[in-house]
Amino acid sequence: MSLETLEGLPEEVANLYKKGEDGKFHLAGEAGDGLKSALQKERERANAAEKALKERERQEADSKAAKERDELERKGEYEKLKASLEAEIKATRERAEALEAKLRNGARDRAAMEAIQAAGGIPKALLPHVQGALEVVQDGEDYKVIVKGDPGKKLDAFIAGLKTEMPWGFNGSGASGGGAPQSGGAVHTKTWAEMSLKERTELHNQNPTLAAQLQGAN
Repeated sequence: MSLETLEGLPEEVANLYKKGEDGKFHLAGEAGDGLKSALQKERERANAAEKALKERERQEADSKAAKERDELERKGEYEKLKASLEAEIKATRERAEALEAKLRNGARDRAAMEAIQAAGGIPKALLPHVQGALEVVQDGEDYKVIVKGDPGKKLDAFIAGLKTEMPWGFNGSGASGGGAPQSGGAVHTKTWAEMSLKERTELHNQNPTLAAQLQGAN
């Protein structure tokens, strides 16, 4: 390859040519080999760069996949931890509710027993009825026992009112004397625990002695 002039060529390119006897500039053989060598090197550099890029992309893909696996594993561990904590919270709340129920029931039963005993009542006979008629409410850090439907009513007044409704539930109620029950014997075939409040009251009115015997045997 020959050129009439080197004008306009970069210096590094012009240096690759030599002026021949014909007055033209010819590409020197060694210089041509140098260009080929340089081209080969640039191609090798390009191939190496491309290979490095692909390797980097592969590493990034592997890293991303690993991160996704780690994220899934962390998510799984989180779900397990969350489920464990929720179960613990539920169990703790249930235990707290059970303890609170014991405290409430204890406050109710103590108040009922004190009122029954103060009124001369028989706890075994009156307690089940009184328990169902009372309600326990929160009063600051303590519990307050009130009569259901009538929170302003005093507990001792409520117990005293039972003397008319349930006279057999109090000591010294006059449960003495004889006579057969007018119900034809149907009532006293049951135990005291099996009898309804109405049956107990009727038996007490009809046969106080039998009522006292059944109550004592219960």
